[in-house]
Amino acid sequence: MKTASGIVDTAVQQAEKYNVPRRATIALLTQAEGPFAGMAKYGRQTPELRYRKAWMLIQFARNYAIVGDTGKEKARALEAQQLLSALIKEKPVDLNFQWELAAVNDAVGDVLVARGNVPGALPSYRDGLAIMERLAKSDPDNADWQRDLSVSYDRIGSVLVALGSLPEALHSYRDGLTIREGLAKSDPSNAGWQRDLSVSYERIGSVLVAQGSLPEALHSYRDDLTILEHLAKSDPGNTGWQLDLAVVHSKVGITLRKMGQTTSAREEFVAGRTIMATLAEQNPGRADWNKGLAWFDNQLASPSR
Repeated sequence: MKTASGIVDTAVQQAEKYNVPRRATIALLTQAEGPFAGMAKYGRQTPELRYRKAWMLIQFARNYAIVGDTGKEKARALEAQQLLSALIKEKPVDLNFQWELAAVNDAVGDVLVARGNVPGALPSYRDGLAIMERLAKSDPDNADWQRDLSVSYDRIGSVLVALGSLPEALHSYRDGLTIREGLAKSDPSNAGWQRDLSVSYERIGSVLVAQGSLPEALHSYRDDLTILEHLAKSDPGNTGWQLDLAVVHSKVGITLRKMGQTTSAREEFVAGRTIMATLAEQNPGRADWNKGLAWFDNQLASPSR
């Protein structure tokens, strides 16, 4: 069941990569669900089979999210949630069930956010957070669980920002930051953990800007900048990191300009523009990169704005 689900996952990813029409991809998913449902229905309903069914439903929910079918995404996520909740009551010591339930709670929250129900997502995210806090506490050396816990803090922080609860959002982001600083310090060569850390610095900086704490925000953005400069230098061909670096240059520049430091702000805009110009030249068909380049040109044309 797990291997077959992996094949479906790969098919959906390839369909998205090569711009296969969404209707065709949804038809593929709908068709694939038939055999899976049959296996789950006629197999002996052991805890293992029900766990596999829940896992399968999570994968289908994620794939429906990729293709934008939030209705089916939510339905599959809720069904998986019910299965895992029942399994946890039967086998409360099974940590795999708990970890998957945390993932399902996050998936339900993601669906609600995608549908514009941001307040409704918060309870689901908090349920997922509560599980991840227990798991991370039970095994502090499990780096994957620690990382997942930091992601839960970030999800809640983002919802709180959308709801205008900036002090609470900042607290949640900083809880995630503490975890990510520890992970990044434990393995400086892990680029993924370094990138996670830079995301925390950027999000904290944005909240601080919204609160009017510009010097603090600038410090956070500069920490972000330091990490991204290192990542971009280590892999110049990684366009995602190059783009992230350009974005943080823009945030540092905007913050400096708000602080009245127009000369330093201009230097940041020039640095960001240089990166965007290179990206746009490499792929002239990317409208978003050309739009980014135009944004930097606009900032440089009006540096005192």
